[in-house]
Amino acid sequence: MALNQNPASPALSASTVLFIVADAFRYDYFTPPNTPTMWRLAESGLYVRRLRPNFGFCERAETFTGTRPDANGFFTALTYDETNSEFLSFKKDIWLLSLFDWRAEFMRRYIRRFYRDWFKKVRRVNQPVYEIPLKILPRIALTEDLRDLHQPNWSNIETIFDVMRESGKTFYYDTFASLTMPMGGDDDRVNQICRAFQETPRDFYLLYIGEGDGTGHDYGPESVQTAAMTRRVDKRIKIVSDAFFEAFPDGRMLIIGDHGMLEVAGILDAQSKILRTGRKAGLRAGRDFDYFLDSTLVRLWFRTEKSGDVFRDLFNTDAAFCNEGHVMTCEEAARLHVPPPDGRYGDLIWIAHPGALIFPDFFHFRKICRGMHGYETHIPAQQGFALVVGRDIEQAEIQEAELIDICPTICSLLGIRAPKQNAGKSLL
Repeated sequence: MALNQNPASPALSASTVLFIVADAFRYDYFTPPNTPTMWRLAESGLYVRRLRPNFGFCERAETFTGTRPDANGFFTALTYDETNSEFLSFKKDIWLLSLFDWRAEFMRRYIRRFYRDWFKKVRRVNQPVYEIPLKILPRIALTEDLRDLHQPNWSNIETIFDVMRESGKTFYYDTFASLTMPMGGDDDRVNQICRAFQETPRDFYLLYIGEGDGTGHDYGPESVQTAAMTRRVDKRIKIVSDAFFEAFPDGRMLIIGDHGMLEVAGILDAQSKILRTGRKAGLRAGRDFDYFLDSTLVRLWFRTEKSGDVFRDLFNTDAAFCNEGHVMTCEEAARLHVPPPDGRYGDLIWIAHPGALIFPDFFHFRKICRGMHGYETHIPAQQGFALVVGRDIEQAEIQEAELIDICPTICSLLGIRAPKQNAGKSLL
């Protein structure tokens, strides 16, 4: 089936729409034994076998704007911003806490727990501390998590929710996985949205199912635990779909796995190499350079010319860095449709090869992940799936589409225009 660039297909009239995002539900998790409900739905609707996100960690921005990272500006969850960091107002508090010797495991855990609880209770904010060194926090800023996507003026990029408001469409927003907002359990979310179908009529409903991401990270995509997770997700989708079509017989449902998961094959301690190289060259983190460790990315910002020379040499000559990944070039950034290494996301960005894992990183300190995403997404294991069912949706199959195609597809189902910057193509 050919993709239709028209954001509001004239073949479809507006309908109530349910959109389910199954986080990290890899394309090949979709099987008759493990996902019988979704498999039956696919036999009567539009099934996209592989849904390819863009490179990076900001799938929500892609999904609800129809834009790639180089257009929407969102590449990773946290980035470098000395002037707009959410932690600037807490700089003195952070400095005081950093005086403690938290290098010992028990002290580290205590200080981190105290820090989070204190910010929630006293400062009344929920901040993503994770394992980010306390001293660099005031230079770190949130990207797509700065505010929830459904809020007006979320960014300088128009979202599908902006268009809904303009068009008079109402929506039920289920908070996505976020660094700053606590998530309830998937079963609670299912129960809440099923009640909303009866009690809170809307034109658009969003449900987030997050179990796939955590299970994939903890046990790996090939594990028995992940297989069991797929069956649980399928059962939740059956409960929700039954309730939805009972409440809205003429409704339409769109289900996606937003990205995949890859088995971890090797571990690289990038932090030790960076700090050891810095010490040998007389460079100090926080004074001469800053760095951030994502699971599959190393990002450095150079505060002195010497630090740039030292670390460019390290990443381009060290055997481990050369074997397990490579330094991103501006040309590669353009090919991947991500912001270039120009300061916002790093003066130097190192990309891990598929299966390589940076550990420890600033999100994981004690437990090594067995599954990871954030690699180049031409690899099938990094891809999800999509399924559209309901009134006037003909049975068809598409081998591959892009995550940015989901935004105009939702617009087609709702009978509204796509966001202005949308680069996707409706699946309908």
